[in-house]
Amino acid sequence: MAVRTMNKRHTVLIVEDHSIVRMGLSTLISQLDDISRCSEAESGEKALEFLKNNRPDIVIVDISLRDMNGIDLIKYIKRINADIPILVLSVFDETFYAERAFAAGAIGYIMKQEASELLIKAIRTVLSNEIYASDRIKDRLLKKAIGKGTGIDDTALSSLTDRELQVFELIGQGNETREIA
Repeated sequence: MAVRTMNKRHTVLIVEDHSIVRMGLSTLISQLDDISRCSEAESGEKALEFLKNNRPDIVIVDISLRDMNGIDLIKYIKRINADIPILVLSVFDETFYAERAFAAGAIGYIMKQEASELLIKAIRTVLSNEIYASDRIKDRLLKKAIGKGTGIDDTALSSLTDRELQVFELIGQGNETREIA
């Protein structure tokens, strides 16, 4: 893996509820010569607590966290500091979640199954305050912006609000109404 030297060394916050994934990401990212510190948070609540006293150069967020939805976390982070660039790293299908993540304030979205070299490229792109997304998502968003939608957005699931989608997911996980409320 090629590592390029940059003038500034950056700080990273990884928000991921799976410890082995968090550790693997931290190990990979810490090896880069342009990263000085890689902090970790296992929940949205701990990430918000960390952000009260720290200002990382980038936050990497998973969509699915145990204590809150990653989309909601992105919105909270943007309320704390609108300038912090956020990269979403998720197992969830980008054709559905990337647009929601961008609308919430993220400027990058990458799937967890992508190669580590692409993840590094995504991190550096977002650190440069540029948008990172797959060509498929960029094309879809551009078509939507110029009024030539892909037809994918016409599904009932796409019309759900973030909260409605979250409730739908919780029902699918077998949670009872009381637990969801």
